[in-house]
Amino acid sequence: MSKYKEIAKSIEEKIMNGLYDDTGKLPTEDVLIKEYQSSRNTIRNAINHLMRLGLVVSIQGSGVFLRKGDSEGAINLENFHGLTTQFKNKSVTTKVISFELKKANAKLVSKLKCDPETLIYYIKRLRYVDGDPYVVEYTYYNSEVIPGITHEVATTSIFAYIRKVLKLEIGYVDMIISADILSAEDAVLLGLEDGMPSLKTENVEMLRNGKIFACSVDVHHYRRTKFLKLSNYI
Repeated sequence: MSKYKEIAKSIEEKIMNGLYDDTGKLPTEDVLIKEYQSSRNTIRNAINHLMRLGLVVSIQGSGVFLRKGDSEGAINLENFHGLTTQFKNKSVTTKVISFELKKANAKLVSKLKCDPETLIYYIKRLRYVDGDPYVVEYTYYNSEVIPGITHEVATTSIFAYIRKVLKLEIGYVDMIISADILSAEDAVLLGLEDGMPSLKTENVEMLRNGKIFACSVDVHHYRRTKFLKLSNYI
């Protein structure tokens, strides 16, 4: 990874951890140059990279500000690091409904780009935000890429397990969003009625090296879920 991308990743993690929330802006170029022992051009390339990701905006003469948009209560599609991180100021809890380890079928082999003999974790979870049912997740993890998932891990943040325990870098999520009708089972879990609408996302999740580690279908409570998309013209 190039130096400027390493710096951009470090700053991105600090943004996600709320390090700059008090000021709402990044330190000056001179401070970042000293902090990262890098040239001005490298720091500027890192900031430009963060701008392309939609994380910051540069205002001439004023500084580089965090670009949050009106994101209160919304899932940020530009910078999604898992539900627990997304709603770090809320209580996110999890009920594990199914937890299995089984061989990949033909559909999963195609989705996960894995060998037919690969063992796959199938995990179905109901996630709550501030005590309210929020989303039903149906997720399939490649056990050769993400080993060691336990029932206990599944009750917390699996993304945090991947980053902090396995020391792997989550890179990309390809997401298709659609409207759908709730099944009877999902309706009960979300506290809605059978046949009511839902917001559904179909996801393929990759590490920074491009390796697919999971695919999933998430069925969201249509009254509680909203998505934020930041558009860039740079």
